[in-house]
Amino acid sequence: LIRAKYDLPVFRDGTVRFDMSDVPVTHFTPKEIDVDWKRLHALGYTHDWEGKPLESDEQMLELFPQDFIVAENAADYFLRTAQFVDEVLVKFYGLQPYYNATSKDDLVGQLICALAPHTSGGVLSRIIGWADCSGGYAHPLFHAAKRRNCDGDEDA
Repeated sequence: LIRAKYDLPVFRDGTVRFDMSDVPVTHFTPKEIDVDWKRLHALGYTHDWEGKPLESDEQMLELFPQDFIVAENAADYFLRTAQFVDEVLVKFYGLQPYYNATSKDDLVGQLICALAPHTSGGVLSRIIGWADCSGGYAHPLFHAAKRRNCDGDEDA
């Protein structure tokens, strides 16, 4: 019932999944991913690609291999998933909520697990922002870690 409340389908193994096409990227600006440069600085992005201190939303940054830029159309789904997990933690396990997310901005810095179809090992990643696309932007090394070749394949 709780899963239905958040309109989250059940995958055959009981997980919650959202499929996105693999989009390789190595550089971005804070403005492009709808996240303030100060937030990215707190996540470890202290300098731009030229080695200058990060001080603006216009500076070009080199994407860390573990970081993930989520498709904007997945933001609501990810938010509902976090709220679902929190409610299960409280109602079934008597624990405190973990995410306490009320907007997509609350998910920046949170960890996710990415899988390629027909594999059983996920690759841990960190959400750093949102892109106006239908794919997941990530470093080529991240896609390679999932045993993908960045040719437009779709992963969960």
